[in-house]
Amino acid sequence: MSAAIAATALVPSLAHANWQFLGTRRVGMAGAGLALPFNANDESANPALYAYLNSDFSLLMPNFGFFTQNISLSDFSKAIGSISSGGVSTSKLANFAQTFGNNDKQLGLSGSLGFAFKGFVISGAGAANVKTVPNASLQADVQNNVPIANFNPNDALDGYGYGYYSYEAAYGMFLNQKPTVTSQPRIAVGVRIREFKSYFDHSYVNGNQIIAGSTTATQAPEMNGNNVISKTGLGADVGFEGQFGKDLYAAVQIRNFIKPPIGFAATLPQGQTTGRIGETTVDPFATMVDLGIGALVSKNLYGAVDIVDASNAGNSQELRAGATFNFDRNFSIQGGYSSRYGFAIGFGAYGFNIAYSQVIPLSVSTAFRF
Repeated sequence: MSAAIAATALVPSLAHANWQFLGTRRVGMAGAGLALPFNANDESANPALYAYLNSDFSLLMPNFGFFTQNISLSDFSKAIGSISSGGVSTSKLANFAQTFGNNDKQLGLSGSLGFAFKGFVISGAGAANVKTVPNASLQADVQNNVPIANFNPNDALDGYGYGYYSYEAAYGMFLNQKPTVTSQPRIAVGVRIREFKSYFDHSYVNGNQIIAGSTTATQAPEMNGNNVISKTGLGADVGFEGQFGKDLYAAVQIRNFIKPPIGFAATLPQGQTTGRIGETTVDPFATMVDLGIGALVSKNLYGAVDIVDASNAGNSQELRAGATFNFDRNFSIQGGYSSRYGFAIGFGAYGFNIAYSQVIPLSVSTAFRF
């Protein structure tokens, strides 16, 4: 199992975003490690790394991850719903606006579970991202502590929610034998097939609804009167990895090589648009190319540098650099830096891993076997 959202940005432009699951060790390395073999026990790993899973049946390392923007997880729980509702609880939106309409708020949650057998991986994953967008009038009322009864009728708060479930089958294999210092590189290839079901909701509350603390919200035009809309589709990732001698690795990964058709036409927040459907889209699965190198720098110290979304096709290009030091087989520490999201640290002990970064405040995993 792996998870931790890599800072998906469901922003008002609602353009392509980088919804990428990362194992906790990689979160501690600021997301770096695309080419390192020990990341093969991550459900979201470069699928070529599954070639290293040559043991018998095993459960991949389970994780949980979340991130928030401008709000705590407990406070955001007052506005969120299930993935199948698009992540937004419309009955709570007006009351949420009364207290938390001072600026944009965002929450992302993810989790997944995977099983491996000699290069084959079967897994499932789920994620949700919710963003609330108040207009300038509501921000002013909340920031100035205006009594709710005196809020401006022109106030408005939009709630966007996007969530998905996926079921995945993957396989990685070596094309040649393990290299020695003088032999040719050992090349691994892999593919991951994913079946998705996605959910979307965009609803809003106006000033009168906010003042009344309404338990209903108005659906945005693209919803066509539905409380939630959903889509299904197939996607695929492919990966390549090379081991050069004993200490150097390189990798290429093409995420969404087959792009899943699970995006939605949407409108911008109230007051920022005339409401035309298709002015923007919520489509977080662009086809993206990632490049990575890794090395055993010194005894027990591994380093990695990755270029994520190298062509910026998903509007998420970044440079990641990180390292992990293994004190022995039971203890390790990680650290890293992302050009987009800043610093990260992590720690592992007896199969339990925990990581913190500036954008993912908590990611945990354990080697506990169910």
